[in-house]
Amino acid sequence: MNSDVAINASDLYFYYVTPKKAPLFKSIKLPLKKMVLEKNVALDHVNVQVRSRRITALLGRNGSGKTTLIKLITGVRLPHGGNISVFGLEPTQIRHRLGLCLGSTLIFHRLTARENLEYFGKLYGVHNLDNRINELAEMLELSEHLEEIVEAFSFGMKAKLAIARALIHSPDLLILDEPTLGIDLQLATQIRKFIRSLKCTVLFTSHYMEEAETLADDLVLIDKGHVLDFGDKKSVQAKYGVTTVPEVFSAAVHSHRALRAAS
Repeated sequence: MNSDVAINASDLYFYYVTPKKAPLFKSIKLPLKKMVLEKNVALDHVNVQVRSRRITALLGRNGSGKTTLIKLITGVRLPHGGNISVFGLEPTQIRHRLGLCLGSTLIFHRLTARENLEYFGKLYGVHNLDNRINELAEMLELSEHLEEIVEAFSFGMKAKLAIARALIHSPDLLILDEPTLGIDLQLATQIRKFIRSLKCTVLFTSHYMEEAETLADDLVLIDKGHVLDFGDKKSVQAKYGVTTVPEVFSAAVHSHRALRAAS
């Protein structure tokens, strides 16, 4: 396995089923319905690589397959086809080396900030846990709030604590889902600067194109279950003859649709 590749997906396929009501008889118009299961393809034979020690933006519209891809990377879901590896191993074998931040959903609001970090640090068996907590608190400017109940935190402070929780065990891969969503500009800038300072591999999703513009080294562009393109940000932009992330995403979508129509 190439040591420069953190995540490798080949021919990755995943679907889900949703229940829906359909006419009981197709040929007769009666108000009688039956429940059927509809198959929906979330990832359609995806091939993508994410490089180690880089910050990669996973960009796509709602329903494009971003969350599904993250679930497969973290081993929460298993693919229905194809293969995915993280640092050359199965996702389920590598969970202890992953840090996952999904907003403030994975912290306990009735505990103090310190108690949160102690709890997750002990789950991961972190050595010198007190030192690690103090280190992260200082880096994220949470030192004065470690003994406060999280329930009283502002939205931005909860976001910073969630990032600290995801980093408590010094993961090799940090996954951030909308890390600055709903946060004021000043704090968002602070968080982005902090992310830039990290030495691990970072994969983040964002609907803020300016965030990908300033933060990402690499891009993964996804739409309707298809990875449109991936690689070094400047190289991908040059490929489509554009200079900004919003332009490159629009150009990639247009190019992909044109290729599908031609085939």
